[in-house]
Amino acid sequence: MNVLLLGSSGQLGNSLIIRKPRDVNLLSPKRNELNITNYGELQRKIIEFKPHWVINAAAYTNVDQAENNKQLAFKINCDVPKSISLILMQYGGNLLHISTDFVFDGKSNKPYLPKDPINPISIYGLSKAQGECEIKRIFKNTNRGIILRTSWLMGPFGKNFAKTILELNKSRELIKVVSDQIGCPTSTISLAEVCWKIIEENKNNSQYKFPPIMHWRDNGITNWYEIAKEIGKIGLKLNKFQNAAKVEAIKTIDYETPAKRPAYSALDISETKRILKIQPLKWQDSLFQVFKNYH
Repeated sequence: MNVLLLGSSGQLGNSLIIRKPRDVNLLSPKRNELNITNYGELQRKIIEFKPHWVINAAAYTNVDQAENNKQLAFKINCDVPKSISLILMQYGGNLLHISTDFVFDGKSNKPYLPKDPINPISIYGLSKAQGECEIKRIFKNTNRGIILRTSWLMGPFGKNFAKTILELNKSRELIKVVSDQIGCPTSTISLAEVCWKIIEENKNNSQYKFPPIMHWRDNGITNWYEIAKEIGKIGLKLNKFQNAAKVEAIKTIDYETPAKRPAYSALDISETKRILKIQPLKWQDSLFQVFKNYH
């Protein structure tokens, strides 16, 4: 089975490559090998390789910089998924597109279901939401485009909150972290396994209709402050540093950022668990797994 992975150098891309099933012929071009924003180049690569699946893990993910780089954010997060979808429709390929909890406004008080209405409050969220809309429009009634939303991604590769906090523990005695943004961390390791499971199950049950939108994250709802405290504990256990920094809880209002964040963005994953017959790891165990693989 041919699979084309876009965004192979990102934190999820690296985990997808490491966890590739044996029967998958994976093509994972780097940025200098394929300009995904060039429609002609993207079309040539896809038509030539004819992947059964494209996994689109490529995204403009700098939430704050997106506020001032609107054009680039929309090009990568909206125009690229639209282009991929149009090209795949030409010969019958499938798309697994990675999206985000930031398509929601954070006003809920219970985990968001895949069918809940979206209402992004940042340029990043808006660009990802519009990308989702294009995918749904192009693949309408075909069962060939799956959007997999996730949240607070952390892995052993690339830049992320977990690695930043781990490094700060080595150089600071005090770290101030927001405590009033509620959500769910997701390790790139567990997300990669779910991506491959979706593709595998789709192959084995070709008559079964997967929902067009699915959710995945690790088990447990928490906040950034609690995650930072847990990283200190894990770092000590794994001898990443001698002394953990003190973590102080602050409010979002005390930590101004260019982009607004949802105050609550927990995702409901019950449907994905039922369909794939899998259980998520507790987020604490997932973080431990991340740092065991991080050097």
